[in-house]
Amino acid sequence: MLLDAYLRNCLEEWIASGGLLFARSIVLLDVSTRSITRLFQLLDSCYFFGQFRRIVRRILGGVEMGKVYWQA
Repeated sequence: MLLDAYLRNCLEEWIASGGLLFARSIVLLDVSTRSITRLFQLLDSCYFFGQFRRIVRRILGGVEMGKVYWQA
């Protein structure tokens, strides 16, 4: 449930800003995705986790993570 709420907030921020997120949001989204991927590898085929990863890939697609981590 918390993951749903967090992803929803990031999506709202991303849509409202025309496809941009604050550095803090990008880092938290990246860390969450890495944690979920590592912890729930077997659930990757599960609809929810698969959708979550696809949405995050779309949001973070062109982001230079090194710069964002430095800014955050």
